[in-house]
Amino acid sequence: MRGDTSHGVAGATPARAGGDGRARERGFTLIEGLVTLAVLSIALLGLAMLQGGGARFVSDAAVRSQATLLAYDIIDRMRMNPDAAAAYTAGDPGGACDTATASVDNDLNCWYQAIADTLPQGNGSIAQSGAAFTVVLSWRDRNTRGTTAQPITQAMQVTVEL
Repeated sequence: MRGDTSHGVAGATPARAGGDGRARERGFTLIEGLVTLAVLSIALLGLAMLQGGGARFVSDAAVRSQATLLAYDIIDRMRMNPDAAAAYTAGDPGGACDTATASVDNDLNCWYQAIADTLPQGNGSIAQSGAAFTVVLSWRDRNTRGTTAQPITQAMQVTVEL
């Protein structure tokens, strides 16, 4: 047993003089490296998808915040002119916004113009039920989700009593 390098360990194979043990170690290291590269690639792809999803949610939140500001803008204009609050339900007068003019028609012109400028394919309406006024804003979501290529319509409704 002079040539046996297993030193009496049962089941151990003697090392060969050609260095096969080192070749196996290098091969095992290569497999480990490939597995690590695959895991790292999947992790980076996941992070990229999270970044894209986060950007989409930030965009959605920004548009929703703008819709909230627009709803409260027209409500504040109605509060400043409570005697003519019912006239705000007339719809879009179709004129231009003139910031120097204070009237219901101009308030509505400015509001509808702001909706068109701020919300993607935005629409707005004001309805009255007794002393309660309901402001409804709707817009197309900039990002499509799910399996259909159809954009999703978002809506927001605020009801206030004047």
